Amino acid sequence: MDSLNPTPTAEVTHRTLKNEQGRVFREIDAARVVAVRNRGRIDGILMAPSMFDALRSRAAAAERLLAALPLLIAAARSEVAIPSETFQALGIGGRDDWRALNELLASVPVTITHGEDGHPLPKASDVVLQHIPVEEDDEELVVDADAATTVA
Repeated sequence: MDSLNPTPTAEVTHRTLKNEQGRVFREIDAARVVAVRNRGRIDGILMAPSMFDALRSRAAAAERLLAALPLLIAAARSEVAIPSETFQALGIGGRDDWRALNELLASVPVTITHGEDGHPLPKASDVVLQHIPVEEDDEELVVDADAATTVA
């Protein structure tokens, strides 16, 4: 499911729901969220089972995060590093995605100073980059035919 948006995308009246119940329930999968109106007021919401399951799953994940939040805040205040295994044990799934890390670093003013094992990272200001051309001898690129045909 790409997007989890519980905003109603279709509406039916009480009378339509009562008189055409079969059609309405068949069309819920396509509409995903249907508002049931009575006298201009929304009385209920009908949603596809897949949407309901996704909402229930996200609610459970939010409860796990809410339970772990005091631990995370205390660790951040005391500047204690939290290993990835702790997040996995708490049920907070992480993505091993460099794009997601780049997004986070671009949106939050964070400076990464230590690696995952707690050791300080080298400062970029201490690194001096130089371009020094390397001359290679063409004879070094010859492959030894005997070594290439040896069978282990």
